[in-house]
Amino acid sequence: MTAVEAFVQTARLGSVNAPLTDLTLAWNPTRDTTITGFVGYSFVPSFVASSPGFNRLRTSLRVAHDFSASVLALGRILYENRDYTQATRSEHLFGIDLGIIYRLDRGLFLEGQYLFRNQDGENGGGSFTRSIFLVQARKVF
Repeated sequence: MTAVEAFVQTARLGSVNAPLTDLTLAWNPTRDTTITGFVGYSFVPSFVASSPGFNRLRTSLRVAHDFSASVLALGRILYENRDYTQATRSEHLFGIDLGIIYRLDRGLFLEGQYLFRNQDGENGGGSFTRSIFLVQARKVF
C-alpha cells in the first residue's frame, strides 16, 4: 500500500485527527503601513513511503509600506515546521522575502522580489538553501 492509499483510507482530512487552523491579524500603525501576522496549523498528505503526511505549523510576519502613490515596498519573514506522522522525519523552513512594486502607468506595474529559503531536514528530510530573484511586468485591466 502506498502512502497516498494509506492516507485516503484513514480519512484524516476534515477530522479531529487532521485539524486545520489559520489565524491572520492585521494592524495599520500608520496610514501607509500594514503589518500582517499569520499562524496556521494543518495536516498535509505526503508522498513519503513511511508516512501518510505531516502536521505543518506555518508562521509569518509581513510589512507593506506605501512610499508614494507609485511605490510599494514589501517584506516578510516566515517559519514552517513539518512533523511527519508515523516517521521520525521532520523539516524546518525559514524564509525572508523582500519586494518592491512600482506603478509605471494606470494598471501597468513593474515588480521585483528577492526570496531566501533555508530548510533543515532530519532523518531523511531534505536540506537546502535557495536565493531567488524575480522581476515581472504586470498589466491589470
